[in-house]
Amino acid sequence: MYFIVSPIAANFFYNSLQVIGESVDLKIATVAGAEPEEGLSEENIQDLRSATLQLNALFYNLIKEITAKESQIFYSHFAQISFVCEAYNLDRDFEAEIHSWRILCRRTQRQDDFAPAPWQVLAGIQLMASLVYHFSQETVPAVLLNLYQDVELPSLYQPNDPAEKLSLLRAVVLRTKGHETLPNGKGRCVLICETEQYGKARIQVTDTNYKPISQFGRFAHPYQTIHVTDLAKQESNDENDATPFTEFRTTESSHLILEPDYLVDASAIARCVDRYGRQSSYNYLLSNLRFFTGSEATFMGNLINEMLDQIIDNEHITYEEAYRGALHKNFLEAVFLKDKLMLIYHNLKTQFERLQQFVKKYRSQRLTTEPTFLSAIFGLQGRLDVLVEYDESEADQDRKNLKEIIELKSAKSVPPVRSKAWANDLVQVACYNLLLDDTFENRRGISAILYSQAEDGEYLRNCGKLNFEQQDALLLRNQMVFLDFMIAKENTRIFDQLHKRISQAGLPFYVVDDAKAFDDMWRGSREIDKAYFIAFAGLVIRENIAAKIGQTQNDFQNGFANLWKNSREDKKANFALLEQLTLDFEQSDLATSTLVFHRQTTQSSVTTFRKGDIAVLYPINPNGSLTALKYQLLKCNIASINTQQVTIQVWNKHIDSHFLQKHVHWALEPNLLESGNRDLLASLAHYLSIPDAQKDLLLGQRPPEFGPAPNIHIERLNAEQNQILNQALAAKDYFLLQGPPGTGKTSAMLANMVGHIFHKTEENIFLLAFTNRAVDEICKKIEPICGGQMIRLGSGKEGSPYSLSNLTKDKKIKEVHQVLSQTRVFVSTVASFYKNLNLFKLKTFDTVIVDEASQLLEPHLSGVLPRFKRFILIGDEKQLPAVVTQDAEKCLTQQTDLHEMGIHDLSISMFERLLTNAQNRDWHDCYAMLTTQFRMHGDITQFVNDHFYKKLKIGTERQKTPLQHPKGTTADQLEAWLNQSRLLFWDSPLEPHNKINRTEAQRVVRLLHIIRDMYQQDFKADTVGIITPYRAQIAEIYGQLDEELQAKVSIDTVERYQGSEREIIIISMAVNHPEQLKNLQAFNAEQTVDKKLNVALTRAREQVILLGNEQVLQEGTFYKKLIEFMKTGK
Repeated sequence: MYFIVSPIAANFFYNSLQVIGESVDLKIATVAGAEPEEGLSEENIQDLRSATLQLNALFYNLIKEITAKESQIFYSHFAQISFVCEAYNLDRDFEAEIHSWRILCRRTQRQDDFAPAPWQVLAGIQLMASLVYHFSQETVPAVLLNLYQDVELPSLYQPNDPAEKLSLLRAVVLRTKGHETLPNGKGRCVLICETEQYGKARIQVTDTNYKPISQFGRFAHPYQTIHVTDLAKQESNDENDATPFTEFRTTESSHLILEPDYLVDASAIARCVDRYGRQSSYNYLLSNLRFFTGSEATFMGNLINEMLDQIIDNEHITYEEAYRGALHKNFLEAVFLKDKLMLIYHNLKTQFERLQQFVKKYRSQRLTTEPTFLSAIFGLQGRLDVLVEYDESEADQDRKNLKEIIELKSAKSVPPVRSKAWANDLVQVACYNLLLDDTFENRRGISAILYSQAEDGEYLRNCGKLNFEQQDALLLRNQMVFLDFMIAKENTRIFDQLHKRISQAGLPFYVVDDAKAFDDMWRGSREIDKAYFIAFAGLVIRENIAAKIGQTQNDFQNGFANLWKNSREDKKANFALLEQLTLDFEQSDLATSTLVFHRQTTQSSVTTFRKGDIAVLYPINPNGSLTALKYQLLKCNIASINTQQVTIQVWNKHIDSHFLQKHVHWALEPNLLESGNRDLLASLAHYLSIPDAQKDLLLGQRPPEFGPAPNIHIERLNAEQNQILNQALAAKDYFLLQGPPGTGKTSAMLANMVGHIFHKTEENIFLLAFTNRAVDEICKKIEPICGGQMIRLGSGKEGSPYSLSNLTKDKKIKEVHQVLSQTRVFVSTVASFYKNLNLFKLKTFDTVIVDEASQLLEPHLSGVLPRFKRFILIGDEKQLPAVVTQDAEKCLTQQTDLHEMGIHDLSISMFERLLTNAQNRDWHDCYAMLTTQFRMHGDITQFVNDHFYKKLKIGTERQKTPLQHPKGTTADQLEAWLNQSRLLFWDSPLEPHNKINRTEAQRVVRLLHIIRDMYQQDFKADTVGIITPYRAQIAEIYGQLDEELQAKVSIDTVERYQGSEREIIIISMAVNHPEQLKNLQAFNAEQTVDKKLNVALTRAREQVILLGNEQVLQEGTFYKKLIEFMKTGK
């Protein structure tokens, strides 16, 4: 008997099952063989699909509840379910039913035109009710039992006998049996797995004649997902085995792929191989521990690729024109290589001629540069240099299937003709072969490398199919994935072995030297510093894994793998899909890779996409289905978006117009930029390299030092602000400024700090923030102070006079160098900072001021702050911290050395940790809090101050005035209610829905109509904001608004509202069960602040209106206090 699921949770699951069951017509559920298309209407089919997807979501929430206390991290629901069945020794028949239901749900997710039969939906309800009972011992309610107890339901499990040969098997590893060496010298291991289609299976993995694929057993751990290709079925040879297994063995052509949804870049795999074929996956680890600041070779490679694009666009272009165009695109890198530009100029001239010959040879074909392809079969992603395709109007089908790869290599060292190509280049092309073969059915064509520095007639080398290199590539890929997952588990052994492994592989001396440098640093580090590095490296990699493939505690959030794993319905429910887009060729500009798409008016205009977001674009199949991985993907940024159209800036420099013209409808989904997470590993490695005294300062073990205060007085600042300004500028090491909402932390404090440093000292200053929006705000505040003598790095507002691209426009390299040298103020996001570390070769920076510091994790700043003489962090630890996707319990470090330093929760910002440390040690000089706020009315301030801040006071007369909305023309009694108080509560009835309260949504819309009527022409975009925790509730409200309200009222989650403000904030909680509350609160470590509630309340200047079910909300500590305050004013 198990009591893992609490009574409250069990009740929630039973209620939800009942609601879903009653929403579908299940009268024909007794007809076991009924398929949806037999006598069911389209409406019935859609109801069945909807019910199945809702049950699937509930199913995974239940499994998540069962495994909540497990230390094991699960990266797929398949693995999580397999664990539950194994760990709790579920009955074999019960286990078979569970997996059958999972497979049925998965098919419903993947196939838009499929719906289960009614009896299958009812069987799913019965199965889940049984699971809830098994793990809670709470009696199934009679009203739920009545749905299925009188119906004879057949088994969901249908035995499936595999063919003699399988092209692909998906499975979860349950355990591995030891590696052994056979008499013929080959290695062998055995994988015990739960398979997608055939139940439990035993796979014998034996080395091929050439490759040690049995080593896979060393890297595959329990509950990891795998793919195995080209398997053969074999008879069981263990008659005494109590558990029947389906038996398989690998063949000479088998590939094994560890965590196939975790895509690894082809170029990263190639970097683990040297030109002679020596290889080590540890070079992948080493490269992640270093910031890449460019090199002459990569600069030349970028230039030659740019010139290729220009030749394809205009084969008559001159070398001078192409060189200048390429240099303009790589201007900043050119500044740091200015002394070598003349040599580079002459070197590239010959290569330019090779490119012209190549383009001339293929001028009758279609050439696409830098197309992106993904494979969820092989776990690969890659961006080819050139894809060659042939005219599809040709009658010859074989010719249509021709897709040829050309990889451009501009290195000085060219392999002899007899060798064809270097080994590392062959491995990279082998990955591209796998990608194209998976994307295009029956794909044919050569794979070649263009060595642009080779002699005439020898520059284009055909590589063939590269079967052995494909196996090499996937073996390396698996080892790279293994290393990432070991870091995620905070395994120190791999860092102890890094230098040894790279030396043993015989990689080039410069790689070995880098490994030796890290090893010396690692072995010379104190235990506390190693503990810090390991703990936060684990956090970073777990976040990266979650970003790529998700973690099972997040409902249907499969990370970037959503692209191929989630159903259309799931994507639409998360507003993460724009579909049925049509390209406007007239408004688009292919020369600048700018594409304009019209959005369908029949589609919901609610979306999570915002200007500046990164995305992937792909065609929709002619039959309307979504199969992103069967096309070239166009990675892009969203340049602008509204309800009618979306404009994107494609990353490809040359887009094949035929590809765009061929397809009618397009889809846009979120993209992943992995490099940001990788930079954080290098940031942590930089922390290891700094002196112990600096480490002690960052760890809070050494008090910061202060000099004399500058004794400045700013007239427009109050006494407190002036005092804190002097205190901050007196810091020699660091200062921490707490800035609650509306206290002027940016406009008053940061701006005047910059003003003093800029005008009264010779210091160089860096200003950093987490988001582009905050950086743009900083620029707006300090531009008048600096007189425009500043540079904004990264992507800011278009046409910004202080952006690097505008400041360097029409300037020569020497002039740009001079601009960079003379400019004293630089502004950027932390991500852009890491991309521009070359600046530190040019000049020394004294002070860094970080705004939004409470939204940055330790690894964001551990590689930033030591580069400066002093730092000032500005933040609010009582507002929402950095977004961390992994479960809160997984963020609690077990490193006892860190506990002694006050580091327990790795998701806490460095700002909050240093602040708490300073408060505990009575280091009063190094921190201060702004206590006068100018945003919220005093009535709102009172609750926020009493429960969260304790010291806040109001700063203007406006914040004391009585409430009086303009008089409206409606006769609605709510108009008078709105004038009763600045904090209002409206009790909502319970509804049998998950994440939606329709009554509440209708009430929100009613309130909006009244407020608009009251304010008339003064009703603007900053009048009302709506905060609600669920995207389903956002859609419910948004769908009831007219066009004006849709345009003027922002409806979003509290996370996306942070940093915004409105006159009136309406909060729609949409909670129907106490179980939901645990995800709607975000407490600090002491449980004295609910950060989510604090952010929601402090968005409002004049009034807060809370809608929710009182009975449910009373279960939340601060919601109970808020409702009481709203009712009584106390």
